[in-house]
Amino acid sequence: MGAGMSGPYVDLHIHSIYSDGSLTPAEIAESAHENGVALLAVADHDTIKGVSETRAACAKYDINCITATEIDSLDGNINFHILAYDFDINNEEFIDFLGHARFLLDESSVKLVELMHRDYNDISIPDYMDFTYDRRLGGWKALHYIVADFFVAIRVLLKPLIFLRELFQCGIRINHLRDRLILIRGLAKRPQPKKQYRRVLAVRFLF
Repeated sequence: MGAGMSGPYVDLHIHSIYSDGSLTPAEIAESAHENGVALLAVADHDTIKGVSETRAACAKYDINCITATEIDSLDGNINFHILAYDFDINNEEFIDFLGHARFLLDESSVKLVELMHRDYNDISIPDYMDFTYDRRLGGWKALHYIVADFFVAIRVLLKPLIFLRELFQCGIRINHLRDRLILIRGLAKRPQPKKQYRRVLAVRFLF
């Protein structure tokens, strides 16, 4: 086990509130420490906003930290997720690239709302752009926007094939949503942030 590593586990794919996670980098590091994680990478989607916080939090618990991000790469109607590790966060060309990737990802949500407006009159682009939500709930803004209005959410549930068709038209695959659709299923009881982080696991060191 390497110097400074105090636990038997690594987790190289965690999201924070800076993308679609429900915990701050400090809370992630604390939970990692409690669960014996020695090597951690917070790989938020198309951003490195939480890098400084992650490094500071990991240093507090003597956890080795790897800079990471998860890049959304659109190819036609398919969104490929590419994990990047240990890069130079001061590389302006790479930061611009991440910013563009984030813009394209956000545009896919706008496109979804535009398509859904055709079938659901309560949904509109101006409302979506003005919509805010508690980032500690995790997940994806477009789905939070949909479930924020109970009656809209019920109508979406009553017409699931239309919703799924529009998701595919935006290049959003179902497996990307498996951890977010709980927001629709749990309208009456939204998940609490602490309960969403059930795992700090991955690979046990073999050396």
